[in-house]
Amino acid sequence: MVFLQSTESKPANKSDKDHIIDSDKVTTFPLNEHIEKIFNNNNRPIRTIDYSNFLDYTHIKAHEHQTKQAVKSAVLQSSYTDKKVDRQQCSNQSLAVIIDLDSDSTLDRDNKALSQQANIDALAALLTTIRKNGITVIWLSKQASSQSSTIIEKLRPMGLLDEKDFLSLRQKKERKQIQRQYVASQYCVISILGDSRSDFDEAFEYLREPDQFIGLNIMFEKGWFLRPIPHIISE
Repeated sequence: MVFLQSTESKPANKSDKDHIIDSDKVTTFPLNEHIEKIFNNNNRPIRTIDYSNFLDYTHIKAHEHQTKQAVKSAVLQSSYTDKKVDRQQCSNQSLAVIIDLDSDSTLDRDNKALSQQANIDALAALLTTIRKNGITVIWLSKQASSQSSTIIEKLRPMGLLDEKDFLSLRQKKERKQIQRQYVASQYCVISILGDSRSDFDEAFEYLREPDQFIGLNIMFEKGWFLRPIPHIISE
């Protein structure tokens, strides 16, 4: 069972059950390539994450969808080879992006120079623009569904959450791959943002030489966007 919960504030007489949908069921891109410098009011450099490619690609796919062009998902079909991958087809589904919430602790240590608040502000501005284009934001985590209130309480003060967003959380011991597949059955997922390659497909957890898996690596910057994210949930 996959847990997909609305983040909308609920009246006191409503329970979490009213907001649950259940279903039974590279080339390596160095992260530092996507870090840019800006300056605060004291002219001291602050390092922030460059999300521009993620935003541009999402806008292109949204335009294609609006003009009735065929759009394919950033979530892959279950079968692929080391040379070729097939994206899931989008029918008449609404558009969505997935933001993976589970922070990679290694990246946290490697990117201490990043400004947490500046990156939160940059991500918040990006998501506001995406939502204005009618695209749903889905926050995905391997945290248990029982943690939904805690996660919402972390996201909301940061200015990252909108009441039309959804959480995809784990039921029992389900794999994140199942969560992604379920979200893709409900929405046309045009972009995924994560800080670990396994945030896009679980194959990266098992491949001994993932850089040689050409079929997967061509997805980067074309639906998959590997960036450090503001520290919200640690693995």
